[in-house]
Amino acid sequence: MSDSIHVQIAEAVVERIKGLSLVQIENEVFVREFDADIAICLPGPPGIAVLPIGVEEVHDRQGENQVEEIGYPITVLISDVCVDEPEQIVDMDRRRLWRELVMQAMWHKPTELITAGAPSTIFEIGYRPGSIFSPLARAKRNLWVGTQQFRVWDWQQRTDS
Repeated sequence: MSDSIHVQIAEAVVERIKGLSLVQIENEVFVREFDADIAICLPGPPGIAVLPIGVEEVHDRQGENQVEEIGYPITVLISDVCVDEPEQIVDMDRRRLWRELVMQAMWHKPTELITAGAPSTIFEIGYRPGSIFSPLARAKRNLWVGTQQFRVWDWQQRTDS
């Protein structure tokens, strides 16, 4: 188990997504660091990369409960090979279903993420839709790549300085 809360959350997201048994993708879900060459950080394809990247968000509400709210960013990157055949509609449907199932499994579901291994102090998961399709990934790598962004909120004990 990782020491970093952010990495623990990312690892739990991987387990949560693997538990969805997404068709053709269930064994290709990994935590990755982001790289400018998107193909380096993608498993599969098809595959899902869980990226603990972005900027944490902090709600600094001074109170007597001695805890801080910290929102950890998690980007879910879904990839697949593009096919220029009649199967495009089937592929499009499958990819949209992957996105929908990941969103439904994560958004506002901290208890399920805790069960998958996230710290017991998380209390909310926000969602921000990302790009459904990246034309650049298609042009450069013949990949369909879509993103989703989640913010996992955690209570952290305030430390006295």
